[in-house]
Amino acid sequence: MNFDEQNQNTQEPAVEETEVIPEETATNEAKETDDNQATAEDVSPDPSLEEPVDSPSFNQKKNDKQNKQKKPKQKKTWQQEVLEWIYCLGIAALVAFLLITFVGQIVDVSGSSMEPTLDNGDKLILYKLGYTPKKGDVVVVDPKGDTRLFIKRVIATPGDTVEAKYAETKMVDMDRDETTPDVPMAFYDVYVNGEKLDEPYIKEKIRDNTLGALREPQTVPDGHVFVLGDNRNNSDDSRDAVTVGMVSYDSIKGKAIFRIWPLGKMGPIH
Repeated sequence: MNFDEQNQNTQEPAVEETEVIPEETATNEAKETDDNQATAEDVSPDPSLEEPVDSPSFNQKKNDKQNKQKKPKQKKTWQQEVLEWIYCLGIAALVAFLLITFVGQIVDVSGSSMEPTLDNGDKLILYKLGYTPKKGDVVVVDPKGDTRLFIKRVIATPGDTVEAKYAETKMVDMDRDETTPDVPMAFYDVYVNGEKLDEPYIKEKIRDNTLGALREPQTVPDGHVFVLGDNRNNSDDSRDAVTVGMVSYDSIKGKAIFRIWPLGKMGPIH
């Protein structure tokens, strides 16, 4: 026997490679499979616990739900309706009172002192809320010497000096009678702080016989305004120290901002 043959005879037999699963691992996998099956069985519904659709208790629940949805509203008694109407009317009256007192209201023009800007019978909207008078504004005032409300134009504000200066002389029919001869009359322009006012809104300039307090310069005190009517020669205003005089802020009821009647003259007031 040669050496090579001896070596071949003495070699170890070949082993076939096969995966070997340990006994413990195989046992665990089998256990997991059983657990999964058990879990699947646990979540499946139990037919014995389901309530039949046609059972009395099921139908009763369904009827109760439908009755709740279709439950008719309880009819109000006449006493409740009367109370509701009284409540609504009370709220409406309160709102109207607050609007008239603090926001605005509708006023009627009576007289001719603001012609040609405003005429007798005009209806105006008066603005009140947070109003501060400014030059040129048309305002409603409560004069100190009269129970009526006056509507006038603000000419000067606190610290201003108002005066009248001669403008021209014209012939005037004092009695508006054709049989009475015309007489010469001096007319005056209004100046504030030395500057002549541009007043396209007036009916005519101030006549000498209606100057009143403007025969001398007038300085407006704090918290007051000086007012005149646009119809300068037919107006009770700040030239009359007894009836009107300087008008305090507290006496101003509001600013006339819009004319609502007559319809043909509807629009803002300037």
